[in-house]
Amino acid sequence: MLMTRYSELFTKYSILKRGLQRKIKIEPYKYARGDEIDALFGQAIMRHNCAVQIERLASGKYRFGSRNIIAKIINGKLVIRVGGGYMSVDEFIQQYGPIEMLKMQKFVDRENKRNSITGASARESISIPKSNNK
Repeated sequence: MLMTRYSELFTKYSILKRGLQRKIKIEPYKYARGDEIDALFGQAIMRHNCAVQIERLASGKYRFGSRNIIAKIINGKLVIRVGGGYMSVDEFIQQYGPIEMLKMQKFVDRENKRNSITGASARESISIPKSNNK
C-alpha cells in the first residue's frame, strides 16, 4: 500500500518536473565561493536535480521557490530550519521541492492564460511571487 502510494507520487512528480523543465528555463545553481553553506546547498540541489527557482539572499538565507528558508551546518551536516526544528537538506528538497514546483506550475499556467487573453507573448523567465511561508 505504502509503496503503491510512493510510486504514484513519484510518477506525478516526474511528469510535473519534465513539464516544468519544458516550460521554463532553469539555470543550474551557482554557489558563492568561500561560503561552505552555499556550497553544500548547491551540491544538494544538483544531487536532486531540483528544478525549483532558488535565490541566495544572504549567507545561509535563501528563497526556495516562494518560500524563505534558513540553512545552517550542525554537526557537519547542512540542515534547513522548518517550524520549530531542523530538517536535513535532502529531506527538505524531497518534501518541499514538489510543492514548490506545483506552485510554479500554477503560476506559469495563470500567466499563460492571462497572456493568451491579452495577446501578450509568453514570458521567457518567471518570477515566483513571495509568500509568507518561512
